[in-house]
Amino acid sequence: MKKNLTGFAIVLVAALWMSGSWVFFNSIANAQNTSPSPATPPQTQAPPAQPTPPPTQPHHWKGKHGYDNFWKRLNLTEKQKKEIKAIREKARPEMQPLIKELKEGHKKLMALQKSGRFDEAKVRAIAEEQGRTLTKVIIERERTMYQMREVLTPEQRAKLDQMRRSWMHHHKHW
Repeated sequence: MKKNLTGFAIVLVAALWMSGSWVFFNSIANAQNTSPSPATPPQTQAPPAQPTPPPTQPHHWKGKHGYDNFWKRLNLTEKQKKEIKAIREKARPEMQPLIKELKEGHKKLMALQKSGRFDEAKVRAIAEEQGRTLTKVIIERERTMYQMREVLTPEQRAKLDQMRRSWMHHHKHW
């Protein structure tokens, strides 16, 4: 039983890591959209009449997780931004169903937990399916990452690697 739980924990941690990495690379296109245009002066807006509703997702998805600055520090050219955005757009249809499968598997596990009975066969079946799905996610993520790194110059790649090492050092608890 401990071996099964350890395997499941590894799959779960890997799934969370993959999701975080996907968010990281989603920020590339958003970095282009968030920088103000020098030709247009900043415009002041009147405060909204009604308070804005809270976000539907509790996490800062859609590239709003602090990674915009990460890509700005690489000083990507407009051509690089467009190429990376195209790579991401091409990968999105492959990743979305896989992420959905992972979420559905997680929901199945949560439903099993709520049932109050441990059914090793069901847990094993879900964990094995999650493992197969996670393998696909990792392959697609690495393929996309490789393609995006190919767009970078050697200096940008070195700087990206250094920034990621620094980030990992400061976020050891993850």
